[in-house]
This record gives sequence, structure tokens and C-alpha cells, in this order.
Amino acid sequence: MNIWKYQNNYKYQIEKEFQLELDETNTNFVTNLNAETLKEIDFELDNLVFWNETINPTNSFKDRSLLYQISYYFQQFGSKDNLHFAISSSGNAAIAAANICKKYNIKLDIFVSDKLNIGKLEKLNNFKSEFIQIHQSSKAKSDCVKFCNENQVLNLRASEDDIAIEGYKSLAYDIFEQNLDFDSIFITCSSGTATLGIYEGMKEKLDLEGHLLPQFHIIQTPVCRPIASNIIDLTNKELGIDEEGSLVTCVVDKVAKRKDIVTKLVLETSGTAWIVDNEDLEKSKASLDRLSQHLILEDKANILNDLTWNALSSFAGTMRAKEKGWDFKNPLIIISGI
Repeated sequence: MNIWKYQNNYKYQIEKEFQLELDETNTNFVTNLNAETLKEIDFELDNLVFWNETINPTNSFKDRSLLYQISYYFQQFGSKDNLHFAISSSGNAAIAAANICKKYNIKLDIFVSDKLNIGKLEKLNNFKSEFIQIHQSSKAKSDCVKFCNENQVLNLRASEDDIAIEGYKSLAYDIFEQNLDFDSIFITCSSGTATLGIYEGMKEKLDLEGHLLPQFHIIQTPVCRPIASNIIDLTNKELGIDEEGSLVTCVVDKVAKRKDIVTKLVLETSGTAWIVDNEDLEKSKASLDRLSQHLILEDKANILNDLTWNALSSFAGTMRAKEKGWDFKNPLIIISGI
């Protein structure tokens, strides 16, 4: 993952001395499945591509956004000594920010729910230092806002900072470098910032080449669905799922300040939204387990083993879309993080 090779594509240019970097990881993001392989799970498609962002340094695409965002403010302030950030997060964004700030000795206060997944809390605790503090509460988001206002600290909340969009464009650029064949994109969506960044990156590229954008399909849960409900209402599609608990813990933004712009881009690309429940997730896991066995028999590289419910959610949305008869033949499924 090297977001700086696309420096000239970003809205704001970051000078070399301010381009923070992370250790290079495995860059084999793609698992490409053809029609014959997909028959193993009774999936009638020409092709299916999994794009796996869990191979990034902190196992999610949040690395892309936070790396650009923190570098941008480093350039604005001119010195790491003058930087002090705070972030409220369901886990992945906080881990990404902590990883960067620990490496460069930048002050960071992290606000997370007192009900945060124990695995993610343990990861965060590994970053604690004189520079990084962790706060748990029942009102993490509002506590973070209060802390920032009272202490003149920069809030890294992606849903409220357009700088956070830029780093996600690198994912779109990486996808185009692979010359993949796809007509639709399925992505799990919380605030919509990543969806918007990927859309903008693809639109820049495809407008230049005179091609149409792929369908954008966003996935949310019965517990948190403000953008999905908006899109489904507008397209008169069946909602069909009652509110209940969800195994997916990364979709948490119930305010969804980017709701209107994400709704607009989804409809413009002839996509829609899918609300996946726990039954959908269980079915998708069973299908991937079958696929995994088939890939092992074929001696192919396999990223489908041991995916978390968060990682599975975009595939669950794809399966739901297929069951409902949605018209696509070559989906690209973004596994956004653990």
C-alpha cells in the first residue's frame, strides 16, 4: 500500500517531507474467481473479484485515509511537535491512527465505546504510550468532540472532515492498476466517506477515458441503516428486515452526515443499498467455506479463510443482491477490514 505514488491525483498536494509512510505489506489484494469456480456455490456470474484490504498494515482500508489525513495536517502545522489529534471510532480507524501516531511520536487521544470488541481494545492498548491515550465511555463520539473543543485538538472524525476522503481515492487508483473486469462494486458503509472517496477516484479516471462508472452497492445492517434506508425508500425497493442485533460491528454512524451525497452517487450509478441481517451473514460464511475448500484443492492463494463478520458483510450484500435478481455479472467485492 503506497498512497503517495498517486500524489498528483489528490486535491491537495503533500510535499515529500510531510508524506508519512507505513511499512510496505503484502500487495496481493486480488482474488479473482471465474464462472466455473463460482458454480461451487451456485453463483451464476461471469466473474467475481474479492479486493482484500485486510492485508494493509492495520488490517483495514482506514490506513489509506488516516495516512493522508495526518500527513495533510503535518504539512499545515509544519512540525509533528505541534500536532495533537483525537478520534472516536468503532475500532479500525482508531487502530490505524494509533499505528501512525506511535511510529512518528504524534499525540493522539482515542475515544471508544465501553462496549468495544475485546480484540480491538487489546490491539489499541498495545499502542498506549506517553503520546497515545485511550478513553472508554458510553458517549465516545460526543466526549471526543468535547475534548477537542476544550483543548484545541484536531478531530480526525472522517465523517466531518473532507480531507479524509482523499486517501480512499488511492484504493480506486490501485484497482485500476490491476486492469480488472467489473461492472459493480459492493462495499460495507458506515459514514460513507470511503464510498465517496472510491467513487471520486473512479469518476476521475473513467471520465477521462469516456467510460461509465460501475454500479455502487452499499451494505448496512438492521441496527444501523440511515443511508441504506434513504436509498431503498428513494428507489421503492423492499426494506424487508426488522431491526435487530447485528454480528457486524463496523457500521455505527447513525447520523450519517454524508447520507445525501452517498445516496446521489449510488443512484447515479444505477446501484442500490442492501441491509444484511445475521442470517445473510451466516449464509455468506457457509458459501465462502465451500469456496475455500475448492480453492485449496486447486492450490490457489486463498484469502477467504477466517474472515470476520465485518469482512464478510460486503459478500453477504452481494449474495442478497443476487438472490433478489439484481442485474450484474462481474462484481468487485471490497473486504474493507477486520
